Amino acid sequence: MMSICRVSDLVATVSLAAMMSVVVLDVVLRYAFNMPIAASIELVEAGIVGTVFMALPSASARGAHISIDYVDALLSDRARGLLDRVSHLLIAVLLAGLAVLLARRGLTLLARGDVSITLHYPTGYLALFMALAVAVTALVHLVRFVRPAAL
Repeated sequence: MMSICRVSDLVATVSLAAMMSVVVLDVVLRYAFNMPIAASIELVEAGIVGTVFMALPSASARGAHISIDYVDALLSDRARGLLDRVSHLLIAVLLAGLAVLLARRGLTLLARGDVSITLHYPTGYLALFMALAVAVTALVHLVRFVRPAAL
């Protein structure tokens, strides 16, 4: 599971670096040479998808999401552990449902032949990429439900 997280971290990092490079290069080309990158918005959009969605599995594995613990101090250790496990199961189920919806959307976009405006790449692939990342995140939460100390 940790190797999956390392890969997702790497892809998220590369996506963020690529997105920042495109923005910096676009600004320099636009203002220094009056030659902006025509597809800069589409490239940044793809970078956002890669950065956000590929960071989800690793953040979930590390427990790095924001959480509110109003009730935790009132519960015993056992009750807190049970609440934690139940929340991971609920999150896994919801993320699995979201992955299915994203996959359906991606397949619909591919079937319709939707492409991006400038680069003309099939937009359904971004939705399928998001579905894969969300499905992996659901798997991470399922592992945290089954074996809370595994990650």
